[in-house]
Amino acid sequence: MKKLATILILLLFIGAKRTIAQSLDTIIANHNTVTDSLMHALTQSKTDTGKIAIMVRLCNQYMFNKPDSALFYGYQAINIAREVGFPKGEVDAMQASAIALNTLGNFSKAFQITLQGVNLANKIGQKEMKGMLLLGLGHTYTNIGDYKNASKYFQQAYLVLDSVQKSEAHPLPMATLAISYLGNAYLELNKIDSATFYNQMAYEKSIQLETNWLSNITLINQARVEERNGHFDLAKSYLYQSTKEATSTFWLFQANFDMAQLHYRLGESDSSIFYATKSLNIANASGIYTNIIDANEFLSQIYREIDFEKALAYSTHAIAYNDSLTHLANITDFETIAGFDEQQKEFEIAAAETAFKNSFRQILLLSGLGVIIVIALIIFRGYRKEKQAAYSLLQKNQQVESALRQLKSTQAQLIQSEKMASLGELTAGIAHEIQNPLNFVNNFSEVSAEMVDEMNEELEKGDIEEAKFIGKDLKENLSKINHHGKRADAIVKGMLEHSRTSSGGKELTDVNYLASEYLNLAYQSFKSKNEGVNITLITELDPTISKIELVRADIGKVLLNILNNAFYACTHSEFLIQNSELKPLVTVSTSPLQGGRGVKISVSDNGPGIPDSFKEKIFQPFFTTKPTGQGTGLGLSLSYDIVKAHGGELRVESQTAGEAGEVGGGTVFTFYLPITPST
Repeated sequence: MKKLATILILLLFIGAKRTIAQSLDTIIANHNTVTDSLMHALTQSKTDTGKIAIMVRLCNQYMFNKPDSALFYGYQAINIAREVGFPKGEVDAMQASAIALNTLGNFSKAFQITLQGVNLANKIGQKEMKGMLLLGLGHTYTNIGDYKNASKYFQQAYLVLDSVQKSEAHPLPMATLAISYLGNAYLELNKIDSATFYNQMAYEKSIQLETNWLSNITLINQARVEERNGHFDLAKSYLYQSTKEATSTFWLFQANFDMAQLHYRLGESDSSIFYATKSLNIANASGIYTNIIDANEFLSQIYREIDFEKALAYSTHAIAYNDSLTHLANITDFETIAGFDEQQKEFEIAAAETAFKNSFRQILLLSGLGVIIVIALIIFRGYRKEKQAAYSLLQKNQQVESALRQLKSTQAQLIQSEKMASLGELTAGIAHEIQNPLNFVNNFSEVSAEMVDEMNEELEKGDIEEAKFIGKDLKENLSKINHHGKRADAIVKGMLEHSRTSSGGKELTDVNYLASEYLNLAYQSFKSKNEGVNITLITELDPTISKIELVRADIGKVLLNILNNAFYACTHSEFLIQNSELKPLVTVSTSPLQGGRGVKISVSDNGPGIPDSFKEKIFQPFFTTKPTGQGTGLGLSLSYDIVKAHGGELRVESQTAGEAGEVGGGTVFTFYLPITPST
């Protein structure tokens, strides 16, 4: 889709609106005739504005086979337009030059010159031109794989072009094209719903506009969406329809090439080779470098495991065309473009001299030709083996990179799931905890209301003493309401503190208070999901330990993870059945490290313990002993990383049943947090 973008934007920028609908076949077929006419017109032109318009058309005309020449004329047009103060012509030349730079792979300069064009078009009030240039920015980002920024510019282009067609009351194919490209960008971002929505919208609008080349784009994009949704037969039908409705060799190539890739991904090698070969033949006929390179590279990829000789041949063709394109890119620097013709002539003279010298040397060395052939064959055999090894290594590297990307994606999803689970645990505990003070507030409020009525009755009777007595009780009730209201407020603040995204900044924290707070919240959350289960909680908090600087929310997550594991361990159903007389017990303790170097926090339970074979694995990501669906295996891994980030250490000590002659030795998690100086 990256190479597709460059050619499509060319069709948009190629000049007048009538040319937009002109097929690529017509452009290629008339290439030589049109080029000769334009060169003749350039020599005959009497005005600078006329020369600029012709140079822009030459830039577009050379785009398929001579992008270096295209860039030469594009830059000349820009310079002349600036000299004579013709901003409209300057923007046209910028559009064409940006396409040439994209074709040559110079994306940074393409982005720079297109952005300049956007600013200039905006300055002179050319909204339609601005919209098409914004499309160009989106395509440049597509070429480098930055689909997030590409979608942003495609959306901006649609908004501008849509406003133009509304103000002028006529439909613009470019606005629909922007919608189609926006859908494709969302597909690359894996936003399937958005991709489906925008591609369907573009397809319907293309039918209304009766524009065949737009229908081809939307059909191909629809096929890609359906493939991503797993509807492979439907994807094939869209691509088949596109091959039948293609109005040019370019669309015929793209539909067949996509069909070849789809069959390859489905493991249908014969069909993939058929369509890939067909697309290569179409690309060779059209002469578009990027299509020829794509088709050869893909055929080489298919044949790597089938026929190495063919794979090497196709790869060699792709490299040759790519080298040609790279060579063109290397010789078309903006600062030296003015001397391009002179440099080209010198190069041709030097090449002719070199060819003559080589021919002369060949005559002199004809007697040693047999030896040279033998040496060449030996070198070729070694080169072929080396190339085969390089292909094998490249394929393995690609597989490793693909697996690594998949692993990183899965890891990110699971980490987010773990974070949300942690927040859910706290929320459940807080909801249960906050209900108690609210009950007190509601009860005392109702009682106080009744006491007010009683006090009023006593006052009416004239019994002042009794009224004062009731008023005294009423004041105590209000004091209790205030007390429990503040308690609820503190709980809410604690919840907000936990849910706040950690900034990584440490703050002076009372470790004892933090441990008590999270013990209470974790237990209330556990009880809310495990009714009828009671755990004896013991706290052994050393009052002599001083406050310590730490990231409160992060250490809270460590406590929450370890406490949840402790509750689960000592209330495990199989363990309770086997040891019905054993009562669940969890102890949280704190103590200072020797010499006041830090704080030690321990969480112990009297559960079944951890087998020795698991102890070395429990801090590894994704390792869990819980049933499927009840744990991600990331809690202890994240806790370990958080403690390490604080400069501390997390340890585990555990005994399984029978190791110490007792039932269930239990588990103790201890983490050490050093005291760091304030910054």
